[in-house]
Amino acid sequence: MQGGIAPDPEAEQLAEIARLYYEEGLTQSQIGKRYGISHSTVSRLLQEVRQRGIVEIRIHYPLPRAYDLEKKLAERYGLQGVQVLASHGLSYAETLRRMGILGARALSGLLKDGVVLGISWGTAVAATVEAMTQHDLPSAMVVQMIGGIGSANPAIDGIELARRLGERLRCRYHYLHAPLVVPSPEVHAALVQEPGIATVLELARKASLALVGIGAVEPEHSSLIRAGFLSREEATEIVRQGAVGDVCARTFDLAGRECQTIINRRVIGVSLGDLHRVGYVVGVAGSEAKARAILGALRGRHVNFLITDSRAAAQVLELEREKTIGRNG
Repeated sequence: MQGGIAPDPEAEQLAEIARLYYEEGLTQSQIGKRYGISHSTVSRLLQEVRQRGIVEIRIHYPLPRAYDLEKKLAERYGLQGVQVLASHGLSYAETLRRMGILGARALSGLLKDGVVLGISWGTAVAATVEAMTQHDLPSAMVVQMIGGIGSANPAIDGIELARRLGERLRCRYHYLHAPLVVPSPEVHAALVQEPGIATVLELARKASLALVGIGAVEPEHSSLIRAGFLSREEATEIVRQGAVGDVCARTFDLAGRECQTIINRRVIGVSLGDLHRVGYVVGVAGSEAKARAILGALRGRHVNFLITDSRAAAQVLELEREKTIGRNG
């Protein structure tokens, strides 16, 4: 199913007045003469465009980054890009918010009209979408890459995030009308043949840019447990099978190899192999609790543009160093 924004002539005229003022640099008097309205009316309309969200004014404070960690990660894992937020002294909530800003800025730099942008789900992806500024990319397309989580937390569900990002980019967006995880491989095999689902999955596989989270699988950190798709016992079994993390709900081990766990054959969405064919896969994840998951995602090349924080980055490099010493000791 495709979503979109219904035409609104009044909003379009307000947007044009805002464009003349903020982008073309016309004065309020010049705009008033062009439209045959008073200076005070133009001033009122410019206030209205901000109140209605047609114009958003954001102050882009420079966010402190750990450039030494960025250099080490980029060199070690051959990344297309990496940004590491200096997170010392920050709460996780503030770290997440700032990572979202970094993610939005990075994503904006990769956008171009006509792009097919795939999106997954999760708190870090939601923080990135929330921080996105308005763009005008009418030929672009946002596609939900994996099924939805339903009512567990609509604000971080792929359906809601695809809609919000599509509206921020002023482009089309496509929903994947299926649950993220189904009860059995047999149900999975039947659903992916359903025309509406198959069509959106095919669109997702054509993405040249993707925005994903990196999930931890330990029961105390698993978002799949919180979403109701796994029990604690199932999550414990997944860890026992060697999984350390997931991207698009596809589990992998510390070396980045896909784990054929009880969940992988029940996920409705793109595969890790599909992600490897995407030009830029922007992965947003932070905190020391995610370090093993991030390391596995980097080793498996499941993301190639990383947004993280300094505590997670330092732990990732420490884990890498420990493994290297273990091999050589």
